[in-house]
Amino acid sequence: MKVFSLVTASIALRSTTNVSAFQTRQWGMHVQQLRKSSFPLAVPGRAQSHLILQQIQDQSIEDLEQDTRSLLPKGVNLKEKKNALIKASVAGLAVALAMVPEAVAFSFVAGVNPLTGLWTTVLLGFTAASLGGRAGICSSASGACSIVVASLGRSHGPAYLAATAILTGLFQMTGGVLNLGRFIRLVPHPVMLGFVNGLAIVMTKAQLAHFQGLSLATKAGASTYGIAALTMVLTKLFPKVTKAIPPTLGAVILATITTRMLGLPVTTLTDVAGASTFAGGLQVLPKFGLPQIPFTLETIQVVAPYALVMAAVGSIESLLTMQLVDNMMDDGKRGSTKREVFGQGAGNFVSGLFGG
Repeated sequence: MKVFSLVTASIALRSTTNVSAFQTRQWGMHVQQLRKSSFPLAVPGRAQSHLILQQIQDQSIEDLEQDTRSLLPKGVNLKEKKNALIKASVAGLAVALAMVPEAVAFSFVAGVNPLTGLWTTVLLGFTAASLGGRAGICSSASGACSIVVASLGRSHGPAYLAATAILTGLFQMTGGVLNLGRFIRLVPHPVMLGFVNGLAIVMTKAQLAHFQGLSLATKAGASTYGIAALTMVLTKLFPKVTKAIPPTLGAVILATITTRMLGLPVTTLTDVAGASTFAGGLQVLPKFGLPQIPFTLETIQVVAPYALVMAAVGSIESLLTMQLVDNMMDDGKRGSTKREVFGQGAGNFVSGLFGG
């Protein structure tokens, strides 16, 4: 009879007084192992159960630990998982620091409060990363999408931007369910390269605005140009010193320390976005709810064109980035276009509900 009674095993365990918690767990492991064995086992009585428990007690702790490790699934390495978690956390911190100035800059482009841009980055990034199609991609406020909705924000106000984000999310989630993202495979490789370089130009152009009106003849201008140049150089040289810390994170930390120690008169993010943006506390939390706009056919006619363009631009931008990451990772895995588009849509939908 190929059955090992768990009831009998539990009775034997309860009737034994000198069994430690570790040995009890080990007994449970033995039960599971015996249940899966390919040879017939007779149902043991109380005496047989005591005999097996006595054999377990006679084993050394080292043998028990070795047996426990042998029962773990193959490929499980707790040390590697711990190292991967540390690396992912440090990389996430580096990306978060890099996204703050971007979110603030794109907020000004879209004509909204910088705090709105920051919370949009948080909600969109978290939701899209949780539901997205590939690891290694982080979504945030997009310069291309900011340009698309800039005129809408100026003419109708931030509430219409939130409604546009919600409708964009619905369009993208529908596209994800229909698996429309698979058509991105038809895009030629030179187009992807042009997209990446074009995105770099857009980001650089957004940062150049911060240097306008600054002269090298002044202390503030010289300090700004010098710290910016130092940060770029450190980003390039940092990997040659250590790879334990992402180069962008290391460069930001060292450049910030240098600025503080020398007391350089440079503009900070607080000066750009306002002290209230980084004040902290419950007052900076976004409010959940639908946008305060009339839900009429006229409103949909105003919002829908912007939402369609945003859905297309955001999806293409994300899918091209995913293709780039697929080529960079070279791990034999391909990102899911279906999940990526759906994740982007979910991120936009959630951020819209919080005013993003």
